[in-house]
Amino acid sequence: MKIVVIAPNWLGDAVMALPAIADLRRHYADAHLAIAARPPVAPLFTMVKGVDALVPLPGRWRLQAPELQAGGFDIALLLPNSFATAMLARQAGIAERWGFARDWRSRLLTRAVPWPRGYAHQSDYYQALTTALGIPAGPAYAAVWPDLDHARQILRDTGLDLDEPFIVFAPGAAYGSAKQWLPERFAELAGLIINDRGWNVVMVGSNADRSTCADILSRLPAGGTRINRLIDFSGKTDLPSLAGVLALSRAVVSNDWVNDEYKHLIVKVHSHALNAYAGQMFHLLCPSPD
Repeated sequence: MKIVVIAPNWLGDAVMALPAIADLRRHYADAHLAIAARPPVAPLFTMVKGVDALVPLPGRWRLQAPELQAGGFDIALLLPNSFATAMLARQAGIAERWGFARDWRSRLLTRAVPWPRGYAHQSDYYQALTTALGIPAGPAYAAVWPDLDHARQILRDTGLDLDEPFIVFAPGAAYGSAKQWLPERFAELAGLIINDRGWNVVMVGSNADRSTCADILSRLPAGGTRINRLIDFSGKTDLPSLAGVLALSRAVVSNDWVNDEYKHLIVKVHSHALNAYAGQMFHLLCPSPD
């Protein structure tokens, strides 16, 4: 049997779907399990055990059907609620198409599950789908496994001594200052960590966050060669190496970075995380306490 899971379109949602995917993996232990995902999300699943293959979904759904069809899948589990996702699975010739009955797509599904109400967390939402399909629910937590050796190497390449503790800052935000702790506050905290603790601070983010990181860096005097440094690592990591850097750090301080996206990844790989800004719908979309 060959199963494909069409992953959520956003990284934060994909992280919160991992417990449901782990339930599917345990229930269909002998099946070939593939994940179909958009390019920004796909690298997450290289860090998830039990995934046998990745199917890239570039461009619009009409262009994605041949990618899915080539896989010869028997079952598609649709985690996005969109009509287009159901149409994609049908156009790909997948016989069994399972998902929530949303967005007027029930006729395109072979198993249309009623939409759950009153769920406490987004991860519960995805597990509600799999349990309704007869798949027993496991833990509400699923681990990711970053490449720590690669992360150690890229940190050493910056001159960082890994025998010394370091803190990660993720000071960017998808919607600008409206969801962002002020750069001067990050700089103040960095100064306390560097001068009082004697630890390094490593700033991470996308290319879009470089100006914010440069602003914070400019507020501290340059200094140190081995320790007591603020290091700008923004735009220098892909998703797996970023996860490794987060996992190796002593703690992480972040905003609702990139529309809550990496906040969920941070909690998956690190137990000591401080969210400096909590946005709307925090009770549904916050990283799971499990």
